[in-house]
Amino acid sequence: MLPIVLTLLAIALSFAFLRPYLRKPEQRTTLLRVALILLPLAIVGYFVITYINYDSKPDAFRQGLELLQNNKDIQNKIGVYNSYSYFNKDLPKKDDNPAKFKVELTGSIATIYLYCEVQKDTKGDWHILKIKQDSLVKHTDE
Repeated sequence: MLPIVLTLLAIALSFAFLRPYLRKPEQRTTLLRVALILLPLAIVGYFVITYINYDSKPDAFRQGLELLQNNKDIQNKIGVYNSYSYFNKDLPKKDDNPAKFKVELTGSIATIYLYCEVQKDTKGDWHILKIKQDSLVKHTDE
């Protein structure tokens, strides 16, 4: 709900600031040209930053995060998965096996803080060895 409200607010503010420039056809054309240049740049920038951030995390963390997201006990506690966050100091090294890390998972009904340990088997698959719950914060409906 919040992203929808923020998007509508951004559209309304953009319209309010751009309204004086929409009165004359020449200004509309200039504004459209600028938008057509900035939009592709923004999209390319988004994908570049996403790619850089994805590759910066160790494989143990990415696979462990996927295992945590699919864990039924965690899903029951947080509801529908929304996002995660972490501190760089809590990430494992690239070659750690078993790998230990801390992560915060946010869902539709709660946020859970976890300490996790994962290990790679001889086939190359990651498995959860240990999950320790630090805290669980339920979301309040406002």
